[in-house]
Amino acid sequence: MVTPAQLRYQQEPANGSGLRSRKKLRTRHAIQDAALELFVDQGYEATTVEQIAARVEVSPTTFFRYFGSKSEVIKGDQGERLPELQRAIVGRPAEEDDLEVLRVAIQQEWISSIDPGRTLRQAMVIAASPELRGVSFEIGYQWRGAISESLAQRHGLEIPDDRCVFAASTVMSVFWRAVESWRRGGAQDDLADHFDRGFELMIGLCAEWASSHAAGVGTPARGGRRTG
Repeated sequence: MVTPAQLRYQQEPANGSGLRSRKKLRTRHAIQDAALELFVDQGYEATTVEQIAARVEVSPTTFFRYFGSKSEVIKGDQGERLPELQRAIVGRPAEEDDLEVLRVAIQQEWISSIDPGRTLRQAMVIAASPELRGVSFEIGYQWRGAISESLAQRHGLEIPDDRCVFAASTVMSVFWRAVESWRRGGAQDDLADHFDRGFELMIGLCAEWASSHAAGVGTPARGGRRTG
């Protein structure tokens, strides 16, 4: 007779939520948290893989089973979460405009599920390291591409057009600015609030520009220069 516990054990590996998967995830997070603590305390460049492994009481070999390099600790599982974000974007109501689609999808699929402490340490380490700012740029480029592709799918396009790319770039700029203002404030409030305020600011600036443009104020002719 198969007991409920045995049944769960048999079923868990198939759906990715088994005991082994949970243990691996805990180990991965432990390594990541230890690395981030060391990066904050002594700097990214000064921290070695051996120090990270020793902090968690695992071998360097174990570290490399979870992370291909020291810099991958910063990336975390962001790439793995992109498919969920893409599905959320494609699945939003058809009547929503692209910016609203992205605002809601990022709020629900990314911001609502982050670990604030881990995210804050990541942001602090990136801000302090020129090398990691380059890594952050690569992450942003990957996200922009994935978001653009999802918008293209919503519009029945084979590849993203300029509108899709521009919408993705704009929202990513709002997002990264929200993370930066949240970090500078010591993460005392909700990152989601910073993201919403960023959207409000962007909308206000666009409305101001559109009003001025419609009135012909401060808008030079194409190829010309503003005078006065």
